[in-house]
Parts: sequence; C-alpha cells; structure tokens
Amino acid sequence: MSLVPATNYIYTPLNQLKGGTIVNVYGVVKFFKPPYLSKGTDSSI
Repeated sequence: MSLVPATNYIYTPLNQLKGGTIVNVYGVVKFFKPPYLSKGTDSSI
C-alpha cells in the first residue's frame, strides 16, 4: 500500500482551452468496426 496522496485532476472541455496551452487529451471510443475488404476502388491514391 502506497502512502503517496492521490493526484487531483482537473478536466476541462476542449472548447474552453486557450491557445498556447499544453494539455493531455483523453478520449473514449464509442464505436469500432474492424477493417474489411470491399469491392470499391481505393480513392486514397
């Protein structure tokens, strides 16, 4: 068991950040679809 106190984090919405601020950004994946082969053309060329 550690005696180090827990860090209190402050979460700020992205639209409230100011320019020039250094932040860590975290996100949550709500939907994931695995990649699959299609019969269409690859338009990224």
